[in-house]
Amino acid sequence: MKVKISRLKTFFFLFLIVLLSSCDPGFHDVYIMKNELRKEVKVIFSLNGVKDTTYIGPDVDRIVMVKNGMGHSEFSFNDEFIYDMPVIIFDDDVMYKVDTTTDWDLIKTFEKTMFKESCWEILSTVDKKGYEEYEVLYRITEEDYHNALILSENK
Repeated sequence: MKVKISRLKTFFFLFLIVLLSSCDPGFHDVYIMKNELRKEVKVIFSLNGVKDTTYIGPDVDRIVMVKNGMGHSEFSFNDEFIYDMPVIIFDDDVMYKVDTTTDWDLIKTFEKTMFKESCWEILSTVDKKGYEEYEVLYRITEEDYHNALILSENK
């Protein structure tokens, strides 16, 4: 009887290993923005329906979003674009925001945009089987402000 229970435990343990290895990995992404402009900017982000606002002064960096979940980090693939991005407000009527139904093609033409994965610098990464963690930095520059002006003029 003890031998059967021992074999059953071994079988169950091996079954759990196979089952867990086939699950989607968990991820933890930390998005940091550094304001390299000479004026304060307002950053609004929404995660799971909750909106949060932060102000980033000149030459300051802040964590603006932390995303956790099942599946893969946005930074673990070579996809050209990132999708869940904060809105940067430079002035009352100049903001860096995209409506994918109308302005997505315009965003794709920008050489530098926060929506391009290549513009985010990976500061640290932990990429283990079943778990991914990325800390990434985006520098808000004069080019972002000019791109936001273009977007605002096309509204």
